[in-house]
Amino acid sequence: MALIVKLIFAPIVAIIVCKIFGWTGLAATVSILEAAMAPMITAGAIAAMAGLAPRLSSAIVGYGILFSFVTTYILKTFII
Repeated sequence: MALIVKLIFAPIVAIIVCKIFGWTGLAATVSILEAAMAPMITAGAIAAMAGLAPRLSSAIVGYGILFSFVTTYILKTFII
């Protein structure tokens, strides 16, 4: 669920916000692609060190990096 929100829902929200406000150009494109990128490695490491489900936080970061290659490519190629 966390990866779906980060890799799919966040870019859709970014696209909608850019369309509503009429933002175009490089800044809008970069903002949308940043929303589609993988979860933060540092946040996952800190969560694991704090004992907040270390296996889950590591898995989300690891799988997120792998899946973000595909989702970012699809977003760049077909939507933007």
